[in-house]
Amino acid sequence: MHNHRKTSALLDEALAKAIPKTVPRLKLLFAALLDEIDKPGDALTSVFRSKQGHEVVEVATIKRLEHGNKSPFLHLDGTANPIAAQTVFGDLKDNHFPIERNAEITLITGRSFAKMGILGRGGKRVLDGRRGEESRQLREDLKDVIASYPGAAIFSNKPVIEALGLEGNPMAGHFGAIRGRNTWEDASAVIIIGREEPPIEAVERIARAYSAKIGHDFQPANEYIKEMRGARLADGTGHPVTVRRHPDPIGDLVLKMLRDAEIEQAIDRVRLIHNRTPKQVFILAEVAPDRTVHNVGKGLDCKVGGSR
Repeated sequence: MHNHRKTSALLDEALAKAIPKTVPRLKLLFAALLDEIDKPGDALTSVFRSKQGHEVVEVATIKRLEHGNKSPFLHLDGTANPIAAQTVFGDLKDNHFPIERNAEITLITGRSFAKMGILGRGGKRVLDGRRGEESRQLREDLKDVIASYPGAAIFSNKPVIEALGLEGNPMAGHFGAIRGRNTWEDASAVIIIGREEPPIEAVERIARAYSAKIGHDFQPANEYIKEMRGARLADGTGHPVTVRRHPDPIGDLVLKMLRDAEIEQAIDRVRLIHNRTPKQVFILAEVAPDRTVHNVGKGLDCKVGGSR
């Protein structure tokens, strides 16, 4: 056994020197195939052909975490999904303690705050004519909104933050780089512009890894589909919001973790539990976050002169 392990280690070392990038990838591929080879179904979940337009095989797996054997482990995450957490960390006991935030939350709907509509461009496409002018006017209106609340934290996609002249502003942050930070805890309000909705290919890579781990028969899709969801209102009713979702339940779970939970994380950056007076929260996006909404507006009702 000792000689076998020594020989295997020598082979690994020799192969790694010969083709350093290929060997780890092949190991990952073979390990994924081994995990799925005896599972029912004709299609593989974690091994799939890329949608990038060329012959590439991708492998999506959950990285194995190493921690002390039978050591106590406490996982704290205000926006965690229990299925996802248990998939990564193992058999966790889930305790959910919902706490209302001391805030007045206004949801602004009725128009698109999509990245392309604000920037006036997307990929190789540039908006011109009437749509280009609408984009320019939207940027000016958003700047007016931000100027109306000088003590507010502002969160959006990174290109939007740059287009609004907020790059380097300590009160601004972008999606994907805000979780767990106390930078904005003293802000008097928060303005969230748009939302982070990754391409369906990016969501499916992650969803495949989770699905393979739990034995779910993942069903890929060509595009998101629209559905009506309800934003929870303070008066006990709901407000209908049209959102996009992934047809597969694990795909939609991942989409919610990346999009909806990021909105909720942005709200909580201004620390709304122990503040004595309610803080203003403005969400400029068609979303249904897991937060109680007090006002629903159209267009840019949070702009000075608009209804609140």
